[in-house]
Amino acid sequence: MRTEQAADWLMGRITGGSWPLHSQIPTESELADQLGVGRSTVREAVRSLVQMGMLETARGRGTFVRATSPVNTVLSEYLQAHSAEAILELRRAVEVEAAGLAAVRRTAQQLTDLESDLARAESLVGTPVGDRPDRVPGKFHRDLVAAAHNPLLLDVYAGLLGALQHAVNDGRVRLAPGRTVTALGEHRQLLDAIRDQDTDRARTIAAAHTDAEFETVHSPVPAPRTDA
Repeated sequence: MRTEQAADWLMGRITGGSWPLHSQIPTESELADQLGVGRSTVREAVRSLVQMGMLETARGRGTFVRATSPVNTVLSEYLQAHSAEAILELRRAVEVEAAGLAAVRRTAQQLTDLESDLARAESLVGTPVGDRPDRVPGKFHRDLVAAAHNPLLLDVYAGLLGALQHAVNDGRVRLAPGRTVTALGEHRQLLDAIRDQDTDRARTIAAAHTDAEFETVHSPVPAPRTDA
């Protein structure tokens, strides 16, 4: 197996959902055994996906899925050049539409996944924001968009989360104070609406939730990048 074939196999694991967004992939040795190739071939295949923005390596921790499509990374970088207000408005549009679609398209397993996501988030109440694994919309939101069963919405949302994370990191956006418990209640209401297949109620709750969850601190448009 050549490096290109190994890279295609790795990409297939990501795009096929075997390795979800932000999950850790097997080690270099494990992948070499699975593919029946040398570690150098795996290393080059992983490096190619890192360059595409689909994987990222963390020294001492391993390799993680950064994006489920090369489009996610390109879109994220494009959105980062826009104001925080524009990013939040796009997030609202995507999540409101996704909530409405999820209300009629979700599967029983997706309802179970959303319930598990909510239970996990509730268990983190009281944890300082900076210590939480998700400082931008977390797994509940990603699974909600997935339940809309529209792959284009999912790709746009993945790129959008990257841009929102960047805006949080550089201080342009922050979680609105005192929102943790209130937000969980809104998640519960949203899940109930999706379970009841109430499209209008799901969209209304999603709109109110996204309007209140984040606030801009200051929102200059980042300076355009220049080549060195």
